Amino acid sequence: MPIDPGQLRESGFFLLKIGSIVLLTLYFVFAYIIVKQVNLMTRTLDVALKKHLKIFAYIHLAYSLLVLMYAIIM
Repeated sequence: MPIDPGQLRESGFFLLKIGSIVLLTLYFVFAYIIVKQVNLMTRTLDVALKKHLKIFAYIHLAYSLLVLMYAIIM
């Protein structure tokens, strides 16, 4: 039974997509850990830019979630 080149290409893209989703999921977990670390740091230390650091950490988390959702949808 011969293999159609189109099927091979589609299966290759499918494997690439699965790999990308796995890596982006790990990146989302990393971004979540960053948020937890920033919250712990701001509770422990008196930082002048406390509000800005928290906002940046949450923006980073939201962006990583949006990229993950985009990868799943596409």
